[in-house]
Amino acid sequence: MGSRPWIADDELWALIEPLPPPWPERLPGPRPVSDRWQKAGGFDRLHQVLLADLNADGELDWSRTCVGGSRIRAKEQS
Repeated sequence: MGSRPWIADDELWALIEPLPPPWPERLPGPRPVSDRWQKAGGFDRLHQVLLADLNADGELDWSRTCVGGSRIRAKEQS
């Protein structure tokens, strides 16, 4: 990546480009990208796309994977 790691190469950009939500025409001026992406699920989709690509290339070490319970709904007591 060199000295400018925020620059995506063409292959990476091909994965990312279709993910951002469309820009709303009625709102003047820029809004934070994180706000638009978060509301539209863009960060979740980006995470899924990049993980799938890395997995397909054999670049993920699944032996070091763990699952957190913070997003799992607890079973209700009856």
